[in-house]
Amino acid sequence: MARVAILLHSQRPAAVKAAGELVEWLADRGHESVLSSTGADAVGLLDHGVDEDEIGVGSDLAVSLGGDGSILRAVRLVADHDVPVLGVNFGQLGYLTEIEPEEMFRSVERFFSGDHVVEERMRVEVRVEGTDLVWRALNEVVVEKVDSGRTVRLSVDFNDDFFTTYSTDGLIVATPTGSTAYSLSARGPIVDPMHRALLLTPVAPHSLFDRRHQIDNRRDA
Repeated sequence: MARVAILLHSQRPAAVKAAGELVEWLADRGHESVLSSTGADAVGLLDHGVDEDEIGVGSDLAVSLGGDGSILRAVRLVADHDVPVLGVNFGQLGYLTEIEPEEMFRSVERFFSGDHVVEERMRVEVRVEGTDLVWRALNEVVVEKVDSGRTVRLSVDFNDDFFTTYSTDGLIVATPTGSTAYSLSARGPIVDPMHRALLLTPVAPHSLFDRRHQIDNRRDA
């Protein structure tokens, strides 16, 4: 028996309906389903609800029903538990959610049979010096100004070695997965999601040369 975490966009009726159908489909095959408390309330299956912080514990698979925002939330909740995420597209963009709704049951069935490939994606971790604050993100982190009408001057070091400075509205540090998100809107490059690199994309930089930098994570770079 497998345990499947179902994370859904509770404001999308089609995603709510699909979640209920998936719970029933899994139960018919002897598998356990858990939903976040909010999702369980939307579907009307309160006995399947667990706290979000616990939804990845013991799960073998997470199924995200929504758009790219939903899959980012799913990754945030289950990635530290090494749970693979299957994204079913009930959104608009669908960069990350490759599975269409009509393929949902077949895709889950293929996962159980081993007929699938798990893509490992980079995340970026942020630590704030002098505090215990730590964030991990699949797409990007952004350092930006607080006051409108002003720019900020940001200095970038690698392992305590000075790299460059930016006079800008903000600086995006994006993973390859995030290269098609905010970084792309700020004219950053698109990078293969399996490449190991970080992208530095300034937002509206005050510069004669609008440059983007890529930090390659390969040892021979």
